[in-house]
Amino acid sequence: MPHPLAQLRTALGLAQHEYADLVARTHHDLGLGRTAARREKVSRWESGRIVPEFTAQLAIAHIHGVPAREIHLRDWPHWLRLAAGTGAVLDRRTVYGGGPPGHRTDTPEPPVRFLTGPALHARLRAALTAASECRSETAVEYDTDDEDERLAWIEARTSALEQQLNGTLIPATHLYATARAEHRLALHLHRRAPSPSTSTLVARTALICGRLGHALCAEAAAERYALTAIRAAAAAQDTTLLAGALEQLGARHTHLGDPEEALLIVSAGHNAARDCPPPTAAFLHCVGAMALARQGRAVEAVRSLDLATSVLADAYHRVSPGDRLDPVVGRRALTAAHGKTWLYLGRPARAAQYFDALAQPTEAAPEKGPLPTIGRWLLPGVTAQLALGALDQAAQMVHFTVDVMGEMGPDLSLRYRRLLAPHRREPLIGAALDHLRDTGPA
Repeated sequence: MPHPLAQLRTALGLAQHEYADLVARTHHDLGLGRTAARREKVSRWESGRIVPEFTAQLAIAHIHGVPAREIHLRDWPHWLRLAAGTGAVLDRRTVYGGGPPGHRTDTPEPPVRFLTGPALHARLRAALTAASECRSETAVEYDTDDEDERLAWIEARTSALEQQLNGTLIPATHLYATARAEHRLALHLHRRAPSPSTSTLVARTALICGRLGHALCAEAAAERYALTAIRAAAAAQDTTLLAGALEQLGARHTHLGDPEEALLIVSAGHNAARDCPPPTAAFLHCVGAMALARQGRAVEAVRSLDLATSVLADAYHRVSPGDRLDPVVGRRALTAAHGKTWLYLGRPARAAQYFDALAQPTEAAPEKGPLPTIGRWLLPGVTAQLALGALDQAAQMVHFTVDVMGEMGPDLSLRYRRLLAPHRREPLIGAALDHLRDTGPA
């Protein structure tokens, strides 16, 4: 009988050298240090001749969605069998069956360390209090005029990055690397000369990093950036940025955490900026709709979507050229929220209609490029098509995603592979998997 690790690797459609690369990248991303990516190691693990080091087992567990605590409770390779569910065949009954509407039985996502419980409540209270406190009008004086110039440079590049979120020809992986570099510069400048201006810049760059991290399925990093943005926006007393950061944090908890806590975060977002820009208010309603859908509260979820649609439509009647959010982006984000809400409600056929609309060229200018978030938005669209048995539509959506995104990054590509792996023997799905492999990072 094949070794459990060989079965899991094969289910992902990866050769031994590809799997070795994935383990090495995950090992580094988890902060466990660097490890050699050699095919021979994987071969020895699968033959049973060698047991992986503990840190390597942590990386393998992260890849296959097994909680790290299970490694302490079970010896190698027995805990690997806990990952068997990630390769289950998707159909109408198993995707959202076995529980109340909105209860998910498939959990392909790797574990993410979320701020939850009392710690989350304390963080929200602290942020709302800091944002509402009166602040002295006296700002910190810079030592030299050079600091003002540096601040202006970073601010200009940050504005350019914010525009890239509305459509770009730059691969999302490259954009993410650039945004993280700008965030580090903003943090460095803030530590040297803290002021409301530098706090605002830290919040803006953290929001960009969080959005791109989520787009590339780097969920743990996206969570950290959202929390950083909350602290910085509260320190700057910028309630608009604070509401946007809470919307990002709520979205993380909606998709992978506790929907009840997501609703708490959404409520805090609305309280943070009662007069926040309509797009921010609309997206908070979208997050609320998805969280309600995960709880099976269909009527309230649809009502939240209707409210988001109304708020956003009214906002774009008054849109100006200088606004950071493009109307086209807003409408497509709303379409994605509709699709995910109906998917959480166990209605894949209804959800597929919205995702099919997303997998179409935009009415935006071609030179602007695709949205860097499109790959993450269409991921549940592939889930919906597979649940309906529409393998041709699922494959077509994957081809579209790869073509518009170019380089997808390892985490997002892995999520698509997991969805397609149970159907890899179908020619259309096999071709889609090959397309994913061909456009992976060099």
